[in-house]
Amino acid sequence: QLNQLVANCQKIKGIREGPTTEIAMSSWSMMHGVASLSVAGQLPQSQAEALAERFGYWLFFGLSPDL
Repeated sequence: QLNQLVANCQKIKGIREGPTTEIAMSSWSMMHGVASLSVAGQLPQSQAEALAERFGYWLFFGLSPDL
C-alpha cells in the first residue's frame, strides 16, 4: 500500500521520480525507528512526536519535485 501511495504521488508530480520501493521503505523505516525508540522508552513521547514531525518535513522537502 505504501508503494502504491508513493507511486501515486509521483504520478501527479507530488514528489520527485525515483525508485518507488526505496522511497517507500526509507519513509517507513524513518518513522518506524522513531516509534520503536519511543515504545522502548529510549525516547520520550514528546520528543518522538517532535522528531516524527521534523523528519516528515525533511522527508517531504527532500522529495519535492521543485528542487
